[in-house]
Amino acid sequence: MNESNQQRPVVVCLHGSASNSGMWRDLRSAVRDRALVITPELPARGKLAEDVGSVLRQLGPQHRAVDIVAHGRGCAVAARVAVLRPERVSSLVFYEPAGVPESLARRIRTPLRVLCGTKTWGAAKRAAETLVDAIAGAHLLQLVGLRHMAPLTHPQPVNNVILDFILPVSMPEHPQAA
Repeated sequence: MNESNQQRPVVVCLHGSASNSGMWRDLRSAVRDRALVITPELPARGKLAEDVGSVLRQLGPQHRAVDIVAHGRGCAVAARVAVLRPERVSSLVFYEPAGVPESLARRIRTPLRVLCGTKTWGAAKRAAETLVDAIAGAHLLQLVGLRHMAPLTHPQPVNNVILDFILPVSMPEHPQAA
């Protein structure tokens, strides 16, 4: 990281299994002047331990914490990173989390906002509710009319909610998103 990037907050965006890092293009644009955004590619059928190791390597040896935004299966990777390296994670935002075991969820101590579309699959909504019930202080926000791929298909409302949560946590000197 160059010197100017060392001063900026870092946001790590993890995609789900049905997409790639390009799904976060609009979020990257929304914060490009305020934060460094890292969007690693997770293999479609990757192993959780390998994906977690990859994300930790990308964070590097710096001792600063990052915000992690994740979708679907990427939430399982983010949850594991938050449990293994809690000092490195300032906040978590999960959009329709998948594959986060309750035993792991109960160990998360990082501020967490869980997002879910109201027009999503019943299983996705139940997974989000179960996760929020398992984590002290976690909050669920349902976004009206949105579905599972909303971070890609409807990025503006999803990004607004994400930024409303992470800006006060990591970027308190910047005004909140509209």
